[in-house]
Amino acid sequence: MVSFSSLLRFLGQTPFRRSVVAIFAVTAVCAAWLFGGDGLSLMKHSFSVVSASAPHIALTAPPMIIENKTLLLSYDASDNTGIREIVLRMTPHDKTPGAKNAPIEISLPVRAAKQISRTDSQNLTAYPWAGKKVTFQIVAINDAGKRALTGGVDFTLPERRFFHPVARVLIEERDKLMENPDDNVLREEAASIMANIAHSPSNYRNDPVILMALRGGAVRLVLGHDHDASLSVSDILWQAAARIEDSFSQRTVRDMRQDSSKDF
Repeated sequence: MVSFSSLLRFLGQTPFRRSVVAIFAVTAVCAAWLFGGDGLSLMKHSFSVVSASAPHIALTAPPMIIENKTLLLSYDASDNTGIREIVLRMTPHDKTPGAKNAPIEISLPVRAAKQISRTDSQNLTAYPWAGKKVTFQIVAINDAGKRALTGGVDFTLPERRFFHPVARVLIEERDKLMENPDDNVLREEAASIMANIAHSPSNYRNDPVILMALRGGAVRLVLGHDHDASLSVSDILWQAAARIEDSFSQRTVRDMRQDSSKDF
């Protein structure tokens, strides 16, 4: 049987190494007392370590567009340690003036699991690449932080259509700002139009959220003569137009239902 003294001579006589050996020996003796056997035989046991490999992910169907311009994505993902996150990676084919043209990643609503099979929906019409071609990839990230990507799928992002006249004016101004974010004349034009619409709340059913958004956006364009101001207000224009259009669509559907019920 190997003695502690011979073990110390083998490892060296520094105080640090003696402390390490002593702690390891005490641990082995305690384990032997709890589980049976002697400490030295326990030291000889080998321990298996599961290596963290990259996860697996694949699309199970081509991307589809359903009602309301919503994109459907179907995929399977698996990993021996567990999938922590699934994201949609989107890369534009062509550069869009005023937009950040680097790939973006959008987290999908999944729970951590070792095996995931889902169909998720995303409405991407608010992105500046709407109506343009992009490349989609689904990315799986496991608990160890390793990533795996599906093959790229080229796809034209759906573009939302607006029917309410005020919403259409706001979207037109948004498109102009996105195309030429550094044009001072266009910034002044957009600020003037936003302020004029804000002063006529009956055109958007006296919605206080729209009123504050348009006023705030107009002030931002007047005071902020920079690229970031145009991008920020472009988002405000989209949100205001979408809110007006949604309210208009809901009211139209409600009126149609009331009219049809009167016929009966």
